[in-house]
Amino acid sequence: MDMKAAQISEDNIPPVISGCPNDITRTAAPGANGIVVSWTPPTATDPSGVDPPSVNNRPGTTFAVGTTQVVYTFIDGAGNSAFCSFVVIISPGEDNFPPVISGCPSDITRTAAPGTNGVVVSWTPPTATDPSGVDPPSVTNRPGTTFTVGTTQVVYTFFDGAGNPAFCSFDVIVMSQDTLDTTPPVISGCPEDIVERLGQGMFAFVDWSRHPTAVDDSGLVPDRSGPPAPSGFFGTGETEVIYTFTDNAGNVATCAFIISVTVSEDNIPPVISGCPSDITRTAALGTNGIVVSWTPPTATDPSGVDPPSVTNRPGTTFAVGTTQVVYTFIDGAGNSAFCSFVVNVLPGEDNIPPVISGCPSDITRTAAPGTNGVVVSWTPPTATDPSGVDPPSVTNRPGTTFAVGTTQVVYTFFDGAGNPAFCSFVVNVLPGEDNIPPVISGCPSDITRTAAPGTNGIVVSWTPPTATDPSGVDPPSVNNRPGTTFTVGTTQVVYTFFDGAGNPAFCSFVVNVLPGSSLTCLVCTSYSYRDSSLAQQNIDLQDLDCENGIVNGGSVTVEECMSNADSCVTIAMDIIGTGSNG
Repeated sequence: MDMKAAQISEDNIPPVISGCPNDITRTAAPGANGIVVSWTPPTATDPSGVDPPSVNNRPGTTFAVGTTQVVYTFIDGAGNSAFCSFVVIISPGEDNFPPVISGCPSDITRTAAPGTNGVVVSWTPPTATDPSGVDPPSVTNRPGTTFTVGTTQVVYTFFDGAGNPAFCSFDVIVMSQDTLDTTPPVISGCPEDIVERLGQGMFAFVDWSRHPTAVDDSGLVPDRSGPPAPSGFFGTGETEVIYTFTDNAGNVATCAFIISVTVSEDNIPPVISGCPSDITRTAALGTNGIVVSWTPPTATDPSGVDPPSVTNRPGTTFAVGTTQVVYTFIDGAGNSAFCSFVVNVLPGEDNIPPVISGCPSDITRTAAPGTNGVVVSWTPPTATDPSGVDPPSVTNRPGTTFAVGTTQVVYTFFDGAGNPAFCSFVVNVLPGEDNIPPVISGCPSDITRTAAPGTNGIVVSWTPPTATDPSGVDPPSVNNRPGTTFTVGTTQVVYTFFDGAGNPAFCSFVVNVLPGSSLTCLVCTSYSYRDSSLAQQNIDLQDLDCENGIVNGGSVTVEECMSNADSCVTIAMDIIGTGSNG
């Protein structure tokens, strides 16, 4: 019968769980529908080992408002299951924050057509956001409807899911055509005069970034005329750039500035140092951007270099996507040099595994002689990840016994997003070189015995010796066993023990058997004995045959004579040859 199989079939005891969390209660932020909840995962032990647990919800994840049951399932080496179950209760936050409105229009002014009392006025409706959601707004007047001459207040009212209101209010002013409009548009962003130095070529490229803009009290966007783009190539000398803005009443406003291009013998641009390479970052989970920093580039030129202009500065937030950053350096002669690189922000999808530190190298140990394993220890590895790391599962723990041979040890780490990372190494246990013989106990001392008179040997017994060894000891071989007859003389007894590595040990002693003393013969005179009928019989014996122990005549033995000595009338106890009588 396979005892190992029998033991496994008898294991019906589930693993023992430690540290099962109690029920957890949290409150979501106002307007939020959930909250991140963390706890220390439970652990389990079992003599047959425990597999890494399965869990339906991991710590460090977002739990929605309501009740969520979390269940850890542990299975031991015999397939017995144990469960750790608790509840995460998320209460809704108290929302007293109104919706956030975007795009609330400014006051609008329009002029009614001659002979009419109103005008159709349109605008882009405002919107609102709130974590609890926003109902469609109510509005006093809708865009695209006719507003009469005068001032009308338009009010949008937004309610969020918690009933908090927010208001967008603006005026629509409709003027009669009978009122003469003599006010020109108001211009913003008209560039100052620009001086540019001519580098290589016949023309200098001049960029004033953007067109000027204008507004009018009629509320209509004035017509603009002027350069098609806020840049262009200009020859040496002075060039006037003119923008004109005309409102619907024919009133004109003008923006004019001078571009002066001077000739310079310096056509070498500044020399840039430290222009960053393209930068890639990943936004945190649940966010739409990340702060990105870098060391700004620098530039040198014999004519000096103005402070650079830059489209995006380090230390600011870059949205998910690709943004080109451009530094522009201009030297004292007007020569330009550019440093351009891309900031690529990836969305916060976490597919990066934890970073493991301290993963042990392969370990080699030698078992003690005669043993089949050795205790091996090491410092466990650790792992880090921005989303947190669960306690690792491991196939073999430090401080346990490893059998002779090669065993692979694997640590598995999971981060908060479920990405795994592995640390694997080999423990190699070499067998010990056993050259130590078994240790013998109870080896008998030499034994001396005397054979019975008239015999040539005697049965001799003793307690057999024993032996021990870490590798085990085979049953001993012995040339003479206790309880057997040893003949007169000297006999050497040898026990031989072999351990599991073949090392011998010996126990040797001598059994010395002495011959019995010379037979003392009895000479009975007037010897009588009782026969079977108890009648007394007298025999006149003159001699005993000591060698054979038989009384002359063959009818009485020495033993009989001795056992019936009380029947002898006269007994003479003589050692043959002494001639003494008694």
